[in-house]
Amino acid sequence: MLTDNAQRIAAFRSTTTLPGLTAKKTITFVTATTGAVASTKIFTVTGACLVSCFATCSVDLTGTGATIEVGITGTTNLLIDTTTCTAIDAGEMVVTTTPATSYAITDFTKKVISTDINLKVTTHTVDAGVLTIYCLFTPLTDDGNVAPV
Repeated sequence: MLTDNAQRIAAFRSTTTLPGLTAKKTITFVTATTGAVASTKIFTVTGACLVSCFATCSVDLTGTGATIEVGITGTTNLLIDTTTCTAIDAGEMVVTTTPATSYAITDFTKKVISTDINLKVTTHTVDAGVLTIYCLFTPLTDDGNVAPV
């Protein structure tokens, strides 16, 4: 945790580094449960944190017309924009709407939030696949933290 305001301000202003702590959540998609069209809390956020999220895929996602996004209530695509599931293959990461095996640091979205982070399955169900979603974070308040659900 950052212990003084100078460290917190430096982390917030940096355009070349990502937040320093990591929380992760692995989701195995199954049509009737985790793959259903819905919004599901994946990280509990306390206090205020600078966050950036990305996902890695270990098993190809399937589901005709299915899309996913990561964000907060009211802005469900704040951290990872709407991405077509069938475009997400094993070995790829999702940072932008185009899954890839590498990204520039500037491709990552950094936001200051104080509310929980959700994964939303939109439009159609995700039939199968495995994603691990990482939340990189820097606490900005003394009680700031991100924990997987």
